[in-house]
Amino acid sequence: NTKIITITGDTGDTFTITTGAAGATTLATTDAAGTDGALILDADGTLTLDAGDTNGTTVFKRSGTTYAFVQESGTNAYIGSNISDGNLFLRGNDGGAYINAVEFDMSEAGKAIFNAGAEFKDNVGIGTATPVAKLQIDTELNAMSGTNVDVSNISQKIYNPQNDDGEAVGIGFALST
Repeated sequence: NTKIITITGDTGDTFTITTGAAGATTLATTDAAGTDGALILDADGTLTLDAGDTNGTTVFKRSGTTYAFVQESGTNAYIGSNISDGNLFLRGNDGGAYINAVEFDMSEAGKAIFNAGAEFKDNVGIGTATPVAKLQIDTELNAMSGTNVDVSNISQKIYNPQNDDGEAVGIGFALST
């Protein structure tokens, strides 16, 4: 049931459209002189990728190996790296140079590593979903007992929600022997 249309250029370069079982279609380019057979999709309007499977999955491959995907599940959109422990980067152009704005380290369960810090539009809470200060930590700090904690760069006041006068909480550290 396979149908093939091949368009051949004057140097032996080809563009092939192959339709197989269940409507699966492959567009392929071949550069007779090497590996420069590019495929450019250029539209005057919107370019739409519309996958009809149950998750709307779009897969990105290099030489047949999947390295990334975009898909939908329920009301959520997912962008993923398919390579085991392969990190995911968000990149941008900063003054003419490409930079990694944020890296998600998949070997560390997706730990986010920001290139130049992070700012938050609203208050940030640790241990609370409704912080009332720039940084609010609602947790027992006893979990730090017995661990090495570097406090040399702490420059943020920690707000005490139990204190009505808005005073910062003092934290004491002592060396145990």
